[in-house]
Amino acid sequence: MKDFLAIFVFLQQLLSLTASRERPNIVIIMADDMGFHDISLHGSEVPTPNIDALAMHGIALNRFYVPPMCTPSRASIFTGKYPTHVGMQHWVIDSDEPWGLSPDDKIMPEIFQEAGYATHLVGKWHLGFFKKEFTPNERGFDSFFGYLGPFIGYYNHMLFKHDRANYTPGYDMRRDYEISYETNGTYATELFTKETIRVIDMHNGENPLFLMLNHLAPHAGNAAKPLEAPEEKLKRFSYIKDEQRRHLAAMVSVLDDGVGEIVQALKVKGMLDNTIILFYSDNGAPTIGLHANKGSNHPLRGQKNSPWEGGSRVPAVLWHSKLANRRVFDHFMHVSDILPTFATAAGIKLGSFMREIDGVDQWQALSTISSEKFGIRRDMLYNIDADYAAYMQNGWKIVVGSTSNGIYDGWLGNFIEENAKMNTTFYQNLVRTSLVHQSMSSKHEISFEKLKKIECHTDITPCNPLESPCLFNILEDPCETRNLAASENKILTKLLANLEKYRQSALPYRNQPPDFAANPRNFNDTWAYWCENDVETSEKDTSLPQLPILLILSVSATTLIALLCSINAQKRKKLHLHDRLATIFEQKTCINNNNIRQETALSQV
Repeated sequence: MKDFLAIFVFLQQLLSLTASRERPNIVIIMADDMGFHDISLHGSEVPTPNIDALAMHGIALNRFYVPPMCTPSRASIFTGKYPTHVGMQHWVIDSDEPWGLSPDDKIMPEIFQEAGYATHLVGKWHLGFFKKEFTPNERGFDSFFGYLGPFIGYYNHMLFKHDRANYTPGYDMRRDYEISYETNGTYATELFTKETIRVIDMHNGENPLFLMLNHLAPHAGNAAKPLEAPEEKLKRFSYIKDEQRRHLAAMVSVLDDGVGEIVQALKVKGMLDNTIILFYSDNGAPTIGLHANKGSNHPLRGQKNSPWEGGSRVPAVLWHSKLANRRVFDHFMHVSDILPTFATAAGIKLGSFMREIDGVDQWQALSTISSEKFGIRRDMLYNIDADYAAYMQNGWKIVVGSTSNGIYDGWLGNFIEENAKMNTTFYQNLVRTSLVHQSMSSKHEISFEKLKKIECHTDITPCNPLESPCLFNILEDPCETRNLAASENKILTKLLANLEKYRQSALPYRNQPPDFAANPRNFNDTWAYWCENDVETSEKDTSLPQLPILLILSVSATTLIALLCSINAQKRKKLHLHDRLATIFEQKTCINNNNIRQETALSQV
């Protein structure tokens, strides 16, 4: 049996030989709403042996930053730009809002597809789906399996807008353009891991692979049952007394198992040595508030949807056999850097496109041991939104304003119950027996020295950014406890001036109000591309041909809706204020026409 397995692995390696000699494969695994303190590498009581092993064999990206919300963060990795430069900086896209990332913005999968990569997306999209042109298969992905909106139930794969009158729950799971009902009832994290492995197994090696796995976990699901995990996993975490935190631990554990299974699949396929693997979270954990999952950003301040470190500094790990591995990368890195960094790794010349983006190419810094104090990224925009802005230069960070009237401004993750086992040989055995370590164990021995613990100052200098800007040296004060605005006025003034330049370059929000025509009730209880002409409607809508007058009204309204939505989609890249007002007017017209159609249909039934 062992001989057969050895021959099988050899043949798989032979099939992938061409790709191995040329450009690297790229696998990006994105967690959703995972906090800084939700992996054991950072001292969490939740064991994540596979993620930890990947970091110990690779590079722990200790200062990896993202915008503090889902949609802005995803827009940033795809475009290589700050969300403000693509109009995606404000809030997130609700499933019934007709807007998304502009088709005019070239994005990472399109660039890699044009360079000859086989491109695949598994899991979450969340960059708009009211029309097909905004969806993954139209944006550079050869295949897509997953959901289009912000979240789904872990088992039923439905999203229910409980705050909308007369909405039904909508099913949101697709393979390319088609609804995938056959997967209903399968735990989403395991489902996406299995699909990712299927893509790896089916890869023919003729072209390098670009594969993104955007997990649902550990984002909360629907309000009725937000945190779901397999029962056998929950039992393993009975030592965690807090029920929500116990569920979070089980959800993270399933995700960590999947990381191991994916690395093992790459090994078996003979692709591992020539694959770049990035793991990170799209933003910090929402400990409290909307979609709270009891994740922890300890000891950082704030959480998701806040300007503080807890919203933007996230767990991140990078591995490739050619990198300067087994170390901690302490330089600043922003998620917009991924596009130019991986393009360089793949030998893709971005040319003039590099001047259009905000991302910094850090491949050389990651490939060599650098002693430069700040690396090559010296400044970073966290985000600029209606209520707040945050910006950093050379370790100095300014915070102006806040979100939700400041309720997320504190240190919200300090509730963790210590797990003594995580400081013993028990933890080391978990890592050594992990699938990641077993897949790489022939390479190098690993060090069990975790990341240096972040120390917070105990003395706190008051800071209320709702009243006046706050200033921190986050290299010396990563927990943002000492407001230095009063004593470092010169630095404060300089950062405010830089921030103002970013305000001036920001594009208007692309956000649009809800369109109630998106109600899943109208589309067989599914979330659909509701501004498309060819979208399937419910039985109530298909009965309309029996009503000739209503049919004429319906067709006219549908045509008008499609026309307006098309006009709307092409206008947005560089909207000025008068364009923005005109767009809102058109959108309201689109919504009103849909409402008229529905009300007329109901009156005739």
